Amino acid sequence: MDILKVSSSMNHKFMNLNRICCIRFILWISFSQNIWDVRAEEISQDPQNLPELTVSTTRLSFSSTPGTTADNPVNSTTFFQRREIEGSYQRNPNELLRGTPGLSVYEGPNGLGSVVDIRGANAGHGMVTLDGVPIPTTIPGLTWFNSMPVESLESITVIRGTDHAYHANQALGGSIQLQSKTAWENYTFGHLEGGSYGALSGTLSGGLRGDHAQAAGTLSRIHYLDGDYHALPDRGNPERDPFRGTAGLLHYGLERSNRFTLDGTLFYKDARLEADLPSITLTGLPDFIDDPDTHLGENLWLTQHTAGIEITDTWSSRMQIALTENKIDAASAGLPVNFLGRMQFINWRNTHRIPGPERSNSWSLTWGGEARHEAGKADSFLMTFPVKDEKATISGFAEIAADFYNWHHELGVRIERHDDFGDHMIFNAGTRWQIIPTLVLHASAGNGFRPPSLGELLAPVIGNPALKPEQGVQGDIGVEWSPLENLELSLAGFYGRYDDLVFVEIVPLVFYNLDNISNARTRGVEAAARYDISHEWHTGLDLTFLDACDLDTGRDVPLLPDFSGQWWGQWDPGFIPISFRLTTYFRSRYWNDAANDLPSKEVIRFNTLLSYHVTPDFDMYVRAENITDDDSSDAFAQFTAGATVFAGINIYY
Repeated sequence: MDILKVSSSMNHKFMNLNRICCIRFILWISFSQNIWDVRAEEISQDPQNLPELTVSTTRLSFSSTPGTTADNPVNSTTFFQRREIEGSYQRNPNELLRGTPGLSVYEGPNGLGSVVDIRGANAGHGMVTLDGVPIPTTIPGLTWFNSMPVESLESITVIRGTDHAYHANQALGGSIQLQSKTAWENYTFGHLEGGSYGALSGTLSGGLRGDHAQAAGTLSRIHYLDGDYHALPDRGNPERDPFRGTAGLLHYGLERSNRFTLDGTLFYKDARLEADLPSITLTGLPDFIDDPDTHLGENLWLTQHTAGIEITDTWSSRMQIALTENKIDAASAGLPVNFLGRMQFINWRNTHRIPGPERSNSWSLTWGGEARHEAGKADSFLMTFPVKDEKATISGFAEIAADFYNWHHELGVRIERHDDFGDHMIFNAGTRWQIIPTLVLHASAGNGFRPPSLGELLAPVIGNPALKPEQGVQGDIGVEWSPLENLELSLAGFYGRYDDLVFVEIVPLVFYNLDNISNARTRGVEAAARYDISHEWHTGLDLTFLDACDLDTGRDVPLLPDFSGQWWGQWDPGFIPISFRLTTYFRSRYWNDAANDLPSKEVIRFNTLLSYHVTPDFDMYVRAENITDDDSSDAFAQFTAGATVFAGINIYY
């Protein structure tokens, strides 16, 4: 009986404790909501009280509907602004870009890099720019998004199709333009995240702004303490491969008068990945085996400085000077594999604005020149002595843009002189017709020429000295329509024909291989929709249909699915400061090699995100990726993580 009395007493106390906890939780939620309500009232009285990024409880983690923009009025463009980037709570740009119309994103193990194609063309070096400067690739054919903190970026712009003649990128299918963060006001931002595979990352960002100058800096550190697998563990490879990376980005701006501006960027990245050794199975298929003496290390520097001056009210001029250095320090089974690449870059651009008799009629002429010098040095156990090379390119460009009421037209030409591949002329043209305020038609066309970078030619093991320049023509036509105030639709079709298209494939022993397809065709359709069901509910759909074919053999281009996309939905209830997001990413099967013998099967993955905005300046979140635990490999014989969970906090001040 005494035991029963004690048990009954304990149950009664436990029930009371539960009631107290529930009451405290409800009071805490109410207190948090009251903070938001009071802060909102302060904002309505004085908009200067709160940084731009924390104006409302809704953290939009999706981009605007793909379409034309003021900077790219004739191209299909996807634009992620600062608020959307930070509101995504992602580690790096990969997950933001995955599923974007026109993009194919294959991500390897953490720290290895990603294969990113735009409309079937993998441009490698030159496709991704930071503040207008082409970023060197870690491994030829791969991008380095894995260790790039999203908190350091002001915006991400994905341009599909031909680009302006004055832009520095040399990509064929399009480009990805990263813009470093700008201090629009004094701010401090901190981010801390931990999760599966011993993942621990932290970011500290801050900015100062005065009357005539601003500076913003970001320092980030990511470390997978346990590491995920590189080789497949179910094939007798139990070793995990840790990864660590450090990145720092500093951006400054100076405006001494209304006519003179100066801005600059300094970016640094250092990363090291413990990897495994490429191998071959008894049946001749690509494979990996555990090896403690195989690793990949990279050190990257990028700096640029741009001066702009308004010479007259209708004539502006700017000059950009940049330098990049990329050093790869790797080992294969303990044997050294090294590459060092440097690039010096200068771009001079002038713009003349010619206003017409009416406000809706105007002209502009942009002209200038560009010079680029690259140098590379490779050394490995496969070479008896180091291999060096260098090359230079000089370009001149001119582009005319004209507005006639609801029409916009562009026509540009770029003449390039390559000391190793001769002279080439590149054209671009486009038009945009605003039929009614809610309906737009646009079209663009042009040709392209991209010589292989020295990294693609010289990098030990993976580089291909026989790689040829890729060139071709492409065009697209699209429509943007907003039939309702809360509904946006876009549709674009594209076609491209390329000679010597550069592609990445997976082969035994070296695993990644670069080569050319002498006669290739790409064609497809991109579609997107955004629908605000209510103030609390938002949803969207992105789709890409792609046919990328080797016309000589009839085979598919490797690592390109015929069908890919994403569906997402977001709930922002007004009665509590939380946001919930569900994303479904899907793609069809594709081939990993040019012979179309190594398949990767179709994939459907679900990701969720729950964020709680404790105060306008303090967020907590939990992000679950691949919750269906689909571990189908993106790349043949390479490990792909199943379900993972990450949690973190963001602090704004």
